[in-house]
Amino acid sequence: MAELREGALINDRFEVAEHLATGGFASVWKGHDRQLARKVAIKRLLSQSFIDPKLREEAIDEARKIASVSHSNIVSVFDVINYEDEILIVMEYLEGGTLHDLLRKRCMDGGWLCPVESFSLVHGILSGLKAAHDAKNGPIIHRDLKPLNILFDSRRVPKIADFGLASIGTVT
Repeated sequence: MAELREGALINDRFEVAEHLATGGFASVWKGHDRQLARKVAIKRLLSQSFIDPKLREEAIDEARKIASVSHSNIVSVFDVINYEDEILIVMEYLEGGTLHDLLRKRCMDGGWLCPVESFSLVHGILSGLKAAHDAKNGPIIHRDLKPLNILFDSRRVPKIADFGLASIGTVT
């Protein structure tokens, strides 16, 4: 089992920088792509969630399908790696925080999103969902859309993240 830590080098390319978060199915690390000189997020799927080899292959296949969707409102997936019997998904690193963080801060400051900002936000999220639903390999249904899974880039563009519970190819 691979244990990610600061300074670890994956496939002589991705350097692990710092731990960002851990959820129910994965932990996420900030990293650096040495080959393309850019920041990345490295998502390590927790092995206890994928003991069955069939489930592991399904998780890898789903990551590949999500990677095939290129849209400005969906987090880009750069690579899926089987590293020391662990599944790592290397994706776009977004430094703008989450929608959850934004809404919490605004609420604590006694404010809300203005109508123009709200419309722009909803439009971006719906555009990303439409792209996922219209994917060439069949619809990708997120099934866990929430403020924690909407991330922002440095220009405040919303991007849908964490398709871990997605249903691929079927609408249910």
